[in-house]
Amino acid sequence: MNLHTGQNAAGRGVFTIVPYSDFIILSVAPFMISNPGTGFEISNKITNRKDLRKFQEILFQVKSMTDGTSLEYLMATLPQIGSGEKAHQESTKKQNTATSGILRVSGDGVIDEIEKGSIAEKNGLKPGDRILEINASAIDFSKPWLKDIDNRIQSGRSVTIVYERNEERDIVTLKK
Repeated sequence: MNLHTGQNAAGRGVFTIVPYSDFIILSVAPFMISNPGTGFEISNKITNRKDLRKFQEILFQVKSMTDGTSLEYLMATLPQIGSGEKAHQESTKKQNTATSGILRVSGDGVIDEIEKGSIAEKNGLKPGDRILEINASAIDFSKPWLKDIDNRIQSGRSVTIVYERNEERDIVTLKK
């Protein structure tokens, strides 16, 4: 509480809404505001895990009320308080997961299956395309090269793929 104004700190979220295919991506940056409603507001990003969890619980309540998703289901996705850094890292990792959407590839680089609405599909890749190069390097089929594509995309880097379709070569760049 501010001793001069008698006001308690308030929670505030800055929302970013991005339409994405058939759904909407929503991110929120939570802040605690000292001196709310005055000309002397002070914003502090919430970093305390207990405060972040409480903020997530409130957002889940709103989500449950607006789209009917079970509140119990949503709450079960939250990591347990006190379960340590590993649980927090896993939760953050799940939130930041982005993949190419290439689900299966044959041993010679032919795409067998692509996730509907994925980055790869949106950039024109189709089942039957043969991947020849990744970032100007020939593919070493003895290594987990498909996982390398996903790791690069997850880290925010782009991936340039040379592929062949109907005996014609083309190039595509995948990025988050």
